[in-house]
This record gives sequence, C-alpha cells and structure tokens, in this order.
Amino acid sequence: MTWLFVAVALVFQEVATTGAALVDASAWHLNLWIIDLIWFAATAGDIAAGFFIGRWIQRRFAGSRFDALAKRMSAKVERAAGRTGARLSLVLLGFVSYPYVTAFVASWLTDLPLRDVFLCTILGNALWYAFEWATVFGIAAAGRNYELIFAIIAAAGILLIFAGNFIRRKLEL
Repeated sequence: MTWLFVAVALVFQEVATTGAALVDASAWHLNLWIIDLIWFAATAGDIAAGFFIGRWIQRRFAGSRFDALAKRMSAKVERAAGRTGARLSLVLLGFVSYPYVTAFVASWLTDLPLRDVFLCTILGNALWYAFEWATVFGIAAAGRNYELIFAIIAAAGILLIFAGNFIRRKLEL
C-alpha cells in the first residue's frame, strides 16, 4: 500500500502529500532508487501529458478568443525573454509549479521544442524533488527535536527568499 501511495503522490506532486509519502517511504526503508525512478517516470508522463494537451487545445480552439489571447501573451514572453530567458523561466516554473502545468504553458511557446521543454521542466522539478527529500531527511535526522526542525525549515525558507531575490535581480524583474 505504501508503494501505491508513493506512486500516486509522485504523479500529482502536491507538496504536502509528496512529503508525507516520502516520509512514509523513508520510515518503511523502501528502496530510494526505485522511488526516484517512479518520480522520473511520473514527471516525464506529466510533462508529456501537459505538452500534448496544450498542443491539442491550440489546434482545437484555433482562431478563438482564448487562442488569440494565449498567442499574444506567448509572443510577448518570447520577445521579452528570448529563447534563453524562456528556458530559464521554465526551469523556475518547474521548481514552483506542477510539471504538467509547466509543460502546458510551454506548449504555447513556439520557439521551444518538446525536448527543450522536457529538459528545462525536469531540471526545475528535480530541484523541487531534491528539496522534498532534504526536508524528509532533515525531519528524520531531527527526530523529536522540534527546535531543530523549526531551524531547518526557517533556514530553508530564508535561503529560498535570498535565491528568489538574487534571481529576480539578475533577470531585472
């Protein structure tokens, strides 16, 4: 049952549920390599589904107001960010969002093929996944020392704030 919980959590990748599934998997001493393979397969499937659903919607609703709005917005993003900026944006979006949402949004960017969308999204999602595991291992290492758990969570939050501010300054947003 734990394997099913882990697999379903890694498909949907909701933060709290995934964290709970990884804590459960760690407590039951499940093979971490298999869990990582499940994560990779689930993420690859999410990316493919989001990308192809986005392309299908583009064909299905071609010429509609929604299509025109989405094309205008994607053209603005492509002009403002360029190809490298769009890739960096996908990595960042892959870190903070679900892979299927990131791939769906990326399907509207005409300059990026599926290969680039996949690589950028998987990189961003791998960073998120590493943070999930770091949290699990940090909580497991802290045991019942709640002061240490709080310090770990606070330090992670502060690091994320600094990283976000640094990236924002570099991108001049």
